[in-house]
Amino acid sequence: MKRFYKQVAIQQYDFGYAVTLDGRTIKTPARNLLCVPSKPLADAIYDEWHTVPLDGEVVPSDMEYMSLASTAIDKIAPNMDEVRQTVIAFIDTDVICYRCDTYNALREKQDTAWDAWVRWALVEL
Repeated sequence: MKRFYKQVAIQQYDFGYAVTLDGRTIKTPARNLLCVPSKPLADAIYDEWHTVPLDGEVVPSDMEYMSLASTAIDKIAPNMDEVRQTVIAFIDTDVICYRCDTYNALREKQDTAWDAWVRWALVEL
């Protein structure tokens, strides 16, 4: 589709950030408000829309951050229990659970890169 908007902006709410086109908030494919929890993610979505030339084509499927956020809002959030159980079923086979046996430079890199994700999973899942 042709670019139909003139101005792209970010609107901050109490619950997150939304990108607006000519003052109207972007909606997901399921017609939910495309509101994300972090400013950096909102900035990335803003950039995807802002960089479309004024006479250019809007290709939403090429907008990776918007697609990811839309999927999380439309598909993941309403089904968190099911998603959680699916993740838990496979978590023990994830590579972050397998570390170098001896503590060396590789193990230190593994711990630095993966420990935060393991702690997150233990709390969130």
